[in-house]
Amino acid sequence: MAYNYRENQTYLQIVSAAERILRALSASQGKALSAKDLIARIRTENHSLTIGDPTILSYLSYAANHDILTKIDTGGPRGGYWFNEEFEAPAQEEASVVVPTPREAHLYELVRYWLQAKKDLPAKDISQLKAGGIWGNPDIVGISSTDRLGFFDVEIVSAEVKLSEKDWRRFIFEAVSHKRFANRVYYIFRTRLETVKLPDEMDRYAEQYRIGIVLVPLTDDELAKLGSSEEKANLANYVDRIVERVPAVYDFVPPRYQIEFLERIGLKQKEDIIRFGLADQANF
Repeated sequence: MAYNYRENQTYLQIVSAAERILRALSASQGKALSAKDLIARIRTENHSLTIGDPTILSYLSYAANHDILTKIDTGGPRGGYWFNEEFEAPAQEEASVVVPTPREAHLYELVRYWLQAKKDLPAKDISQLKAGGIWGNPDIVGISSTDRLGFFDVEIVSAEVKLSEKDWRRFIFEAVSHKRFANRVYYIFRTRLETVKLPDEMDRYAEQYRIGIVLVPLTDDELAKLGSSEEKANLANYVDRIVERVPAVYDFVPPRYQIEFLERIGLKQKEDIIRFGLADQANF
């Protein structure tokens, strides 16, 4: 089970302090704060902190890149950390209602199902594999093969999945990096409204770098339920809501790069590739 940072009181204390500091800085100066300076100011506000600077930095990085309940942002041409007033955090529920924590991993099975149902493509969740180095491990990979008339051809499709469009300009290049071994690449993110328009310029990035854009409309409750075995049996109820806003364009990839990737995920013989996804399809 993925670690839930929001159950860590020290994490919440640091995020709360960082938001106060960055909000005040944004209002008065409108600029970013370096990680070193932000950590120093957090320590000034919280003299009782016993954790080291690397841990504080890891909490700040997680908050800026993955925690959809914060307005802390980082990266880009500005560098450092700043308070992002434009980012819309999820609406708060009544205090008496326990809101499940949405997790990126809850989307994986639905995306795999979508590739099989809508693209007729055997697919698997390989998010736990770490052999590809930085930006070398797609969350979901689909592989189709053709073995006829003495020819054997393989098409690889990768999907990079995110909880929201937050900081998309950075993470879309994680998807783009997969083009070195994948013939088609998708950048997929969860949205709360099916009619939401793409963030400004995202369609231009998709066209320029020849990747597909897919939106997955789900509420927080629906997303949290997808983590249960009961709801995984009902994926057909969700798959038709998925919106492919920009199709993924096919690009040729030199076979040697495909082979390196296939071997890295454990497909080392032709038979391995042919059998890929058959177990999942049997339960489809």
